[in-house]
Amino acid sequence: MKIGLIYTTTKEPESRDGSPAIMPPLSFAALAAHSGDHDIVFFDERLEVIPENPDLDLAGITINIMNVYHSYQIADKLRAAGVPVILGGYHVTMVPEEATEHADAIVIGHAELLWPELLNDFENGRLKKVYGPGTLNSSDDMVYRHDIFKPENYKIAYPVEFARGCKFSCEFCTICRFNEYKITCRRVEEVIKEIELLKSKEIFFVDDNIYAAPARVRKLLGNLSDFDLSWSSYMSLDAANDKRMLELAAASGCYMLFIGIESLNEENLKLMGKKSIINRQQILDSIKRINDYGIIVKTFFIIGYDYDTYDSIRDTFDFVRRNDLLAEFFTLLPLPGTRLYERYDKLGIINKKKYWLDPEWKSGDVVYEPLSMSVEQLQLLYEESKK
Repeated sequence: MKIGLIYTTTKEPESRDGSPAIMPPLSFAALAAHSGDHDIVFFDERLEVIPENPDLDLAGITINIMNVYHSYQIADKLRAAGVPVILGGYHVTMVPEEATEHADAIVIGHAELLWPELLNDFENGRLKKVYGPGTLNSSDDMVYRHDIFKPENYKIAYPVEFARGCKFSCEFCTICRFNEYKITCRRVEEVIKEIELLKSKEIFFVDDNIYAAPARVRKLLGNLSDFDLSWSSYMSLDAANDKRMLELAAASGCYMLFIGIESLNEENLKLMGKKSIINRQQILDSIKRINDYGIIVKTFFIIGYDYDTYDSIRDTFDFVRRNDLLAEFFTLLPLPGTRLYERYDKLGIINKKKYWLDPEWKSGDVVYEPLSMSVEQLQLLYEESKK
């Protein structure tokens, strides 16, 4: 059976100049690893046009909040051409009823765990409309087939996963719900074997928080120092207090960590559900400790939370500039399936409940009425942050 795995963008690219993409999407390598002897064809819309009438027996598309509308468009076209479509991913898991309208079947949760059953059902003419939830109970299921990707198509780093899940449960985030509030770590020897097979000197650990299981990540990093790697990952700021981990990170080739500071306002942090509340000086001290090991820190901030005002956001901008922080700002986005979406929905301040179905919506657009400023003010602040 010929199966097409399709990575979609937020919209059809206006042009493609033949340049490689940044990094291949690891979720498709996981599906391929659970596809048995079936013929797998991978399509990356960043690099190629998705055929409207492809020679496929089945197609699979992973959907996140940014590519919902366009992914549904592609799914509808494929189905009209007679190609059955399976949809999965974070958005499908959070809004399954909507997704079923654009698919022959959907997968809730970790799709790779249900993929063999789904393929068997499809071959035997008994495909169900909904599969799942797929629950990850063992790291034995965290396997990947990188051979579906062409190395020359990707220019920066190869993705590797060590742990899935996060030890925090932030109000605005879907990660914990998707992972059923669990953290699952792969065996260190399996990760090492995968890195050896990749033969890439540039690795991006795609973990939601590579410091989710401190003792395990220390063991992993202790086994990476002989590989002459350059690697980066997402990490929580509390890792700055783990001197041994930082030593191992630096020795193993870590050059950059992406860390969500989220807000300088303590009341915002409490609303988010942050376990520890730290002040500005503690933030700076933590970043310096990481920098002292030669590791760059890129910080992320969310603007537009409940206790944010126009002046407090400008003060955050000033804090970043004064301290020469590498930072990126995002407008608060109520994601479906989160406690934040439910809270804002009850308050009646989400302007369009299914904003993701608006073809004009894009990252950074304010989709709710901020509590302490106008939509226009928050939008202007976001645009200023990009300059």
